[in-house]
Amino acid sequence: MALLLGALREAGAHEQAAALLARDPAAHVPLDNPVDVAELLGSLQAADAHEQAAALLARDPAARVPL
Repeated sequence: MALLLGALREAGAHEQAAALLARDPAAHVPLDNPVDVAELLGSLQAADAHEQAAALLARDPAARVPL
Protein backbone atom coordinates (compact mmCIF):
# COMPACT_ATOMS: atom_id res chain seq x y z
CA MET A 1 0.00 0.00 0.00
CA ALA A 2 2.77 2.42 0.95
CA LEU A 3 4.75 1.70 -2.21
CA LEU A 4 1.69 2.16 -4.39
CA LEU A 5 0.81 5.44 -2.73
CA GLY A 6 4.36 6.71 -3.16
CA ALA A 7 4.51 5.60 -6.79
CA LEU A 8 1.22 7.30 -7.58
CA ARG A 9 2.41 10.53 -6.01
CA GLU A 10 5.74 10.40 -7.86
CA ALA A 11 3.94 9.78 -11.16
CA GLY A 12 1.73 12.80 -10.60
CA ALA A 13 -1.37 10.61 -10.37
CA HIS A 14 -2.88 12.71 -7.62
CA GLU A 15 -6.48 11.68 -8.32
CA GLN A 16 -5.57 8.01 -8.04
CA ALA A 17 -3.58 8.65 -4.86
CA ALA A 18 -6.58 10.49 -3.42
CA ALA A 19 -8.83 7.57 -4.37
CA LEU A 20 -6.48 5.19 -2.59
CA LEU A 21 -6.46 7.39 0.51
CA ALA A 22 -10.26 7.56 0.39
CA ARG A 23 -10.30 3.80 0.94
CA ASP A 24 -8.81 4.49 4.41
CA PRO A 25 -5.68 2.32 4.30
CA ALA A 26 -4.75 3.28 7.86
CA ALA A 27 -7.82 1.49 9.16
CA HIS A 28 -7.19 -1.68 7.19
CA VAL A 29 -3.45 -2.30 7.15
CA PRO A 30 -2.36 -5.30 9.23
CA LEU A 31 -0.25 -4.23 12.19
CA ASP A 32 1.87 -7.37 12.52
CA ASN A 33 4.71 -6.16 10.25
CA PRO A 34 6.50 -3.10 11.65
CA VAL A 35 8.26 -2.36 8.35
CA ASP A 36 4.95 -2.19 6.47
CA VAL A 37 3.41 0.01 9.14
CA ALA A 38 6.43 2.34 9.15
CA GLU A 39 6.41 2.60 5.35
CA LEU A 40 2.70 3.38 5.28
CA LEU A 41 3.11 5.96 8.02
CA GLY A 42 5.88 7.64 6.04
CA SER A 43 3.83 7.57 2.85
CA LEU A 44 0.82 9.04 4.62
CA GLN A 45 2.93 11.85 6.06
CA ALA A 46 4.53 12.55 2.67
CA ALA A 47 1.05 12.74 1.14
CA ASP A 48 -0.05 15.22 3.82
CA ALA A 49 -2.62 12.66 4.98
CA HIS A 50 -2.15 13.67 8.60
CA GLU A 51 -5.57 12.47 9.73
CA GLN A 52 -4.88 9.02 8.28
CA ALA A 53 -1.45 8.96 9.93
CA ALA A 54 -3.07 9.87 13.24
CA ALA A 55 -5.68 7.14 12.73
CA LEU A 56 -2.92 4.61 12.10
CA LEU A 57 -1.08 5.66 15.24
CA ALA A 58 -4.33 5.55 17.22
CA ARG A 59 -4.47 1.83 16.44
CA ASP A 60 -1.30 1.56 18.59
CA PRO A 61 0.83 -0.45 16.18
CA ALA A 62 3.79 -0.59 18.58
CA ALA A 63 1.72 -2.58 21.07
CA ARG A 64 0.65 -5.10 18.44
CA VAL A 65 3.96 -6.02 16.86
CA PRO A 66 5.10 -9.50 17.84
CA LEU A 67 8.42 -9.51 19.62
